[in-house]
Amino acid sequence: CAHLADKVFTENSRRSHLFWNYENIVSLMKQGGYDNSVDILVVRNEFKWEDWITTNVWLGQEGFIATHPGVIERNSQEYNMPVTKYISKAGRENICRALKKEYSIYLQLLKNSANLRPKEIQDSLRIARENCPNLKLEIE
Repeated sequence: CAHLADKVFTENSRRSHLFWNYENIVSLMKQGGYDNSVDILVVRNEFKWEDWITTNVWLGQEGFIATHPGVIERNSQEYNMPVTKYISKAGRENICRALKKEYSIYLQLLKNSANLRPKEIQDSLRIARENCPNLKLEIE
């Protein structure tokens, strides 16, 4: 299990689960000419539909903005899985350490986003701190 986790976090090929991490995405943005002078728009997964709306408004859309219906399409709670979503404190700290660079880049993307207000950025920072209190995360 530890060997697989290490491989998932360290292998850097397009077949890797985490190849499309924030570090690689930002690297590709820079290769494409992104230099912080261009506005970026961010849609956070935990606030997907709220951010979808603010992004569309930022882009100039007026009137109704379609979002996903509030219906749960897939409910995995009904399945009895051998692995649960619960993790030990030590396990969480290990995962957080492995994701520290990702969190730093993610928070920087939020800070640089054109469509998020300071309160929304602080909400995401609060969630990140709750998920990984051992990292002492800040937005630089």
